[in-house]
Amino acid sequence: TFVNLSLNLPPTKSSADINECLDAFFAPSVIPVSEDRGLLRSSRILDTPPVLCIQVQRVQFDMAKMRAFKINSHLRLRSQISLTRFTRSDHHSGNTRLAELRQKLSDIDQRLRTLDLPTTDGSGNVLDALERAQTFMSGVGQWTQLDAAQQLLADLEPQYTPESTIQCAQAISAQLESLSSILNDSKRQWDLERAETVSEIDSIYETVVVDSMAYTLHAVFIHSGMTPEFGHYWVYIRDYDRGQGKVRWLKFNDSYVTVVDDESEIFNKDSGDAAANPYYLMYVRSLDADRVVDLGV
Repeated sequence: TFVNLSLNLPPTKSSADINECLDAFFAPSVIPVSEDRGLLRSSRILDTPPVLCIQVQRVQFDMAKMRAFKINSHLRLRSQISLTRFTRSDHHSGNTRLAELRQKLSDIDQRLRTLDLPTTDGSGNVLDALERAQTFMSGVGQWTQLDAAQQLLADLEPQYTPESTIQCAQAISAQLESLSSILNDSKRQWDLERAETVSEIDSIYETVVVDSMAYTLHAVFIHSGMTPEFGHYWVYIRDYDRGQGKVRWLKFNDSYVTVVDDESEIFNKDSGDAAANPYYLMYVRSLDADRVVDLGV
């Protein structure tokens, strides 16, 4: 069995879900053994501890600069998680569906990133460039209506009459408009598909059957600081207060202990301090919570 997991954050994303990090930890990987051959490595769970500790690997080492650095990207936490999909005996369709949705989301994000690539002049993406080009071609047509412009064309290149120049500008503008329409319509469709895919993934993560593989979040350790060399620490602890008949979260910050009024401060809301983020989590097996946690009564 095990008591601790070390989870990495996605290196190219500004925000991630704790379940996404778990999926990445247990995802199969290929170990190369020769130039044309590799072995598939995967991890499966046989048994789980009553208390699961998760280390969020925010501190990494830059080999080029030879120094440690901290990843301050946002991590969305869940009040409950399930490890069922990582067990050897798991064959339910939800796991397969989750993999399909993850691949679909990756494909959509790749397309959206391509649309957002900067143009050669660095002044925006391709959609911005198309809009500027259409404005430019419209300006060319208007320019040819000026008397001075018509005289200049006649003096330089007699074959470029105002009529032919306008026709050329209109033809180019029509092609640009068609391409812009196709790309914008595609972007709207991909944005819609992405939202629907994220919603379905979220629904799978939210559906937690309370069994031996279900865990409830009990403590969240926070580090505030842009680098690993310095900072401030505090912890949120879930208070199982049976005497009051409710559950609440307490914030332990030095000598101050306060009640957390808005739980989104812990689970999915940015605190306003970009460098304040969870680096260590403690989950308690849901079925064992009464036995292993001080209820405060």
